Amino acid sequence: RSTQKEAIKIATSLSDDLEGITWQNCAEVISAMRAGDFGQCENEIESYRAKCYKRFPRAVAFFPKGKLGKATTAAYATTGNKDSEIEETGSEEHTNISSPVTKKSGR
Repeated sequence: RSTQKEAIKIATSLSDDLEGITWQNCAEVISAMRAGDFGQCENEIESYRAKCYKRFPRAVAFFPKGKLGKATTAAYATTGNKDSEIEETGSEEHTNISSPVTKKSGR
């Protein structure tokens, strides 16, 4: 169990010491957690989702349950197209979803 906790701690770190933390990478981590790649960890998934939502408040992937319906309604009100897709980019530039997260170099 301690190995699982350590793996989750590393995978879900949003430390300012790391580079490459994008909403896409965070969404990939949540997908892996939900798929069971880290074992049973429902509480950790919700905690990480909340941290990601705080960091990337426009990324639909991290919306709290129930909020997505509001976003879809807002998109319809804005575009008039009920089938329009919402593209959320978060606050950082686009990167490849498989971009590595690395420690920042001393700047």
